[in-house]
Amino acid sequence: MQKKKEPAQFAEIGKEIKMGQNPENAKAEAQPQPKLSPEEEKRRALIQEVEESLSKIRLYPVACTEEGKDQSISALKKIYADGDESMRQIILYLLHETISQFSDYRAPKNLDYFKKRFPQNDQAQNRMNVYRGMFNYPTSIEGIMEMISLISTFGDAQSAKLLTHEFSFLCSFDGSEGARMLRNSVADALGDCDSPYALKCLINYAKTVESEALAGRIASSLMKWKGKLEKAQIPAKQKDAFHKEISEILMIEKEGRHYS
Repeated sequence: MQKKKEPAQFAEIGKEIKMGQNPENAKAEAQPQPKLSPEEEKRRALIQEVEESLSKIRLYPVACTEEGKDQSISALKKIYADGDESMRQIILYLLHETISQFSDYRAPKNLDYFKKRFPQNDQAQNRMNVYRGMFNYPTSIEGIMEMISLISTFGDAQSAKLLTHEFSFLCSFDGSEGARMLRNSVADALGDCDSPYALKCLINYAKTVESEALAGRIASSLMKWKGKLEKAQIPAKQKDAFHKEISEILMIEKEGRHYS
């Protein structure tokens, strides 16, 4: 006896169920999506550009040229400068997530690591995770340094605050040469950042630090600030107070003395 052919609508519903959906969901998904406003379309396009720029940076130098990487960094700078508060926070969030992956480097990112972390993945998926970890530029020390430098170019209070957050995070790693290198990179970046908040933090660090090596690094950043203080957008009275504090700290550093 020939099997009765199912109506087309039942065959379609069966297909949706096999895909892990039920008929109600399939019907709901078939409905047209509401049209986005021009502002929302622009916002989504910018977020996509940010993600694509970070994806290109991740591929440097294996599958992305230095020119491509630099173009992507320039794109992020422009989006940050032209974007609203929400867009800036998205960029800072993504950069922070990238830098924070440094804490995972205590465990080798080999196949065994990913098998334990993602037991549901098959062998091919875990091998791909290994390759991604091996060739991910922004999570290497040199890549994180460049991401830190990128944050310093934004020059506003929230990017300066993120730098001090990363500084606090990296200071918590005892005995790690990599953490010291990145911590020093943040100290340098605070000297490059144009936010007065960065200068206030450097002054506080200089007054309390005990490590001579780090004190010297902070002093170098204060020297950068001394050179650009006159042109900084800071009230004259506060500028004079900053100049006095910087000069005192640099004199103490030069004489090899410490704050009591």
